[in-house]
Amino acid sequence: MCRAFCSFYAVFLLAFVSMCIGTIIALSPNAPFSHIHAYTQLQLYAKSMYEMHMLCIKSFDVARCQDIAFSPQAHYHIQGHITPFGDSVLLLDVSAQVRNPITSLQQSVIHRHILIKK
Repeated sequence: MCRAFCSFYAVFLLAFVSMCIGTIIALSPNAPFSHIHAYTQLQLYAKSMYEMHMLCIKSFDVARCQDIAFSPQAHYHIQGHITPFGDSVLLLDVSAQVRNPITSLQQSVIHRHILIKK
């Protein structure tokens, strides 16, 4: 009976310590800065995706540029999709996601641009 209780106590203590360590890491001084860095990086990648779509539309037709996606770094995923809306209006949806390596939370940025053909 004593060994079973000791084993249960050891497992409980191990789980408690691992949860405390995870909380300490998530609340570390580097965590807020990593969110700011990830958000800034996502904004820059979303702007780059917008510029890539604009260059693609100027160089090719809309059907060829409808879906563009890339992953510039390990945890980042950026994608853009064009939806024709009538004859002269296009909707460009740009989304960028990253899983924060410190807090393991998913951050995302989503932009919608309305493009008018001339």
